[in-house]
Amino acid sequence: MSYPMFKNIAAAIVLSLAIAAPSQAALSPGDKTSIMEVKQETRQLIESVKSYSAEQRDQAIQEIEIAVARLDQRIESLQSRIDNQWDDMTAPAREQARAGLRTLRKQRIELAEWYGNLKGSSAGAWDKIKRGFSRAYSDINKAWEKALNEFDSADNG
Repeated sequence: MSYPMFKNIAAAIVLSLAIAAPSQAALSPGDKTSIMEVKQETRQLIESVKSYSAEQRDQAIQEIEIAVARLDQRIESLQSRIDNQWDDMTAPAREQARAGLRTLRKQRIELAEWYGNLKGSSAGAWDKIKRGFSRAYSDINKAWEKALNEFDSADNG
C-alpha cells in the first residue's frame, strides 16, 4: 500500500470514528501529554466506568466521549509527527511506524464497536459491555504508548 493511500485511509477511519465531545476535551496539537499522565487518565476512566450503573449510562457516555476525544487527539498527534518526519525516516522506522498505526487503527475500530454496544446495551448486559469497553480502552492506550515509544526510539536512534 502506498503511503498517501495509507494516510488517506487512516484519516478516513479517524474521521469516521470521531466521537463528538466538548471542545475543551481536545488536546492542542502542541500538547505533550506524558505517558504517565495517559496511564493515570486510563486508570481513572476505567475505575470511573466500573462504578456507573446502567441507570447512570448517560453520565458514563459523557465521560467516555471526553476520554475518547483525547485519545483520538493523541493518535492524530502521533500521525502528524510521523507525517512530518516521514522523509527523514529509515525504511525500518517507516515500517515500524506503519505497523504501530495499523495496530492503533484496528484497536480504535474495536473501541468504537464497544462504545456503540455500551450506548445501546440493555441494563442486563451493562456490566459485561462496560468491562469489554474498559479492556478495549486500556488496550488502545497501551498500543498508543508502544507506538509512541517505538517512534521516539527510531527518531532518536
